[in-house]
Amino acid sequence: MKRKLCNVALGVTIYFPNRDYLDNIVRYAELFENIFIYLNSPIKRELINHEIFLNKKVVKMGNNENHGLSKSYNSFINRCFSERIKYLLILDQDSILSEKYEHLGLFFLEENIPPHDAALITLDKFPKKYLKKRGIKKFLNYGKNISFSKINFTINSGSIIIVDKFKIFGGYDEDFFVDKVDTDICKSIKLNRLFIYKISHGFIYHDVGDTKIIKILNLKLNYHNPSRIYSIAHSRIIFNEKWILRSLHIKLPIKLILFFFISSLQIF
Repeated sequence: MKRKLCNVALGVTIYFPNRDYLDNIVRYAELFENIFIYLNSPIKRELINHEIFLNKKVVKMGNNENHGLSKSYNSFINRCFSERIKYLLILDQDSILSEKYEHLGLFFLEENIPPHDAALITLDKFPKKYLKKRGIKKFLNYGKNISFSKINFTINSGSIIIVDKFKIFGGYDEDFFVDKVDTDICKSIKLNRLFIYKISHGFIYHDVGDTKIIKILNLKLNYHNPSRIYSIAHSRIIFNEKWILRSLHIKLPIKLILFFFISSLQIF
């Protein structure tokens, strides 16, 4: 029987998934004893009876309405805390956990203690185009021993949350829906005098979402539908007020002008 991860749970947020995404989660059930999925959208009729939804060991959360990423991550963290699970690996539904090489980094955490000041431990990320390349191992340079290195920023997918450290400072700020979730949590970790580490011997395949660009009068502008623009504007206005303007010791009218100017530049 294959070894399973008991102290490292897996959390995946589901948003209008296709069959391939769900099949991947089924594959992860061979590695993780505890899997949580958060349903942030309705499920297509032809996928309702997919194996992942019938598997009693997979914990389903959410009510098929979009609550954003922060709320789903906090739900995973709270469940892990209540069940005394030490670590939580976050994956986007379209991220792919490597299956060619042993997950030595994950199993190391299963049996060993990470740096005492770590709040988040991240895996390497490679674009999905490397899935078909046999030579990916030459990019890894892991060496014989597990190692940790401090970094300043990472994305949530492919990152391992140390549950008790996140409970200390309250986890994810649910004012952030999708945008700025990564940047905000990295800043929160630093603010609480904790750190992000990258662990060797483990990686995921992950593609960063592409932004649509349109040209108007020789200006290149990001293009999104109205609801997406609202989401971006909402997150960036909150982010700027939280992390930039509160620290500026200037008069209120000037602060407000600067606030809207910075936010408008980031949205467009």
